[in-house]
Amino acid sequence: MSTDTRFRTILRRMHIAMIVSVLLLFAAIVLSIECSAGTLVATIPYQTTPAGFVSENENVIVEEIPGNDRQVLVTAKSPGVCYVEGEEALLTFLVLPNGTIIDRSRFVFSGYLPLFFSLQCFGLVMTILVYAAFFLRMRHELYSYSTLFAGGAAIFLTAVTVFLLTTVVSVCNQTDENAVFYVYDLITGAGVIFLGISAPFLLLFALALTISNLVLIKREGFSIARVPGLLISFLIFAGIGGYLILTNAFFSGSEKEMRIYYAIENTYALLFAYLEAMLLGACICGVIAAKRKPAPDKTHVVILGCRVGDDGKPLPLLRGRIDAALRLAKVQEEQTGTPVTFVPSGGKGADEVISEAGCMRNYLIEQGIPESRILLEDKSASTLENMRFSLAKIREDCEEPRVAFATTNYHVLRSGIIARSAGLDAEGVGSRTGWYFWPNAFIREFIGLIVSKWKSHMLLLGLFVLLSIAANLLLPL
Repeated sequence: MSTDTRFRTILRRMHIAMIVSVLLLFAAIVLSIECSAGTLVATIPYQTTPAGFVSENENVIVEEIPGNDRQVLVTAKSPGVCYVEGEEALLTFLVLPNGTIIDRSRFVFSGYLPLFFSLQCFGLVMTILVYAAFFLRMRHELYSYSTLFAGGAAIFLTAVTVFLLTTVVSVCNQTDENAVFYVYDLITGAGVIFLGISAPFLLLFALALTISNLVLIKREGFSIARVPGLLISFLIFAGIGGYLILTNAFFSGSEKEMRIYYAIENTYALLFAYLEAMLLGACICGVIAAKRKPAPDKTHVVILGCRVGDDGKPLPLLRGRIDAALRLAKVQEEQTGTPVTFVPSGGKGADEVISEAGCMRNYLIEQGIPESRILLEDKSASTLENMRFSLAKIREDCEEPRVAFATTNYHVLRSGIIARSAGLDAEGVGSRTGWYFWPNAFIREFIGLIVSKWKSHMLLLGLFVLLSIAANLLLPL
């Protein structure tokens, strides 16, 4: 069995395990609720006695529990709201059509403990599976949107699972209170949970991004290319500010108005959390892609072009890419004795005196690379064309090529994804840039990644919005 086939088999089994986990969760929820439906052991307020509680109608029956002076047994008779009067206390119960009883005085419901433990087990299992799939994909399929999504999902699930764990502890330690709100918050407010945990780290990221952009502008001057980093920083600060305003604002009204308000708040947080998770996933994959060293078995290395100097010489950014390719070739030749064919790729811009590929070829020759080991591709005008046109040249030169590509570190991830879409299976190597340059450049790459799959993102976001609104408006309280 080949490595790729083994990878696909393991990944498929992980996906099946995830589906089975979801089905088991639904089964556990149904069992937790249905097996406990019809009865609820309700805790009564202090300074009251079980004998003092009388139901005002036949929706529920309240009975004493022998030897227990802190709780009563509530049995559902018919759906609806029921008020139970006691000594200086009033209990309110809501009986759902399936017999589930919600204690609106302490906000617990029948079957809540097994439900919480089921959710906790599901969260732990799903988090482990998603992390395993993410690490497996990083090893075998780093240049993939699926890997990026898996990274974002792993981070999101970590936050939700931590919340689940603290919820179980809180419910067990707070004498059976607020279980309804915990479940409601978990289902409707997953975005709020994630933002609440990640907001401090996101603010530090936005601050670091702002500082790096200001240093970049100071050293290299202002240009349109510097705008995305500053814009993302502003949006992060504004987004978290909006989140704080919504979550801390005082709002009162009818139950319907409150549900609408929470639907707006939770949907806003969910959309923001989605983009944050994608950004974090892209950052993790981007750093790993930039640091990874290709295997020393390559036949060709494609050098992605960028702007050439007015004198026809490579500017520092382009020179860094060529030097990265030269280092890769040198390491491989030292380890295996196998030489690499260089494929400088890039056409001639309207304001350039020479094609990017021609400029790179001249530099390679100056570094002692014989022209016989240089395969020129000088027609491309984008990264996608770099990959497509270079692949055509390489196939003419070699029947079974093993390809790497060299570019700047912030560009490796997106270039690898583009290479896959062009049919080129290649590993990337990245050249270094200044610390102040990398964050802004990577943000531009992230925006490019999001825009290139905007239809998929809009579809997912639309689905999340519908689910969030439905959950906020329809879940019983």
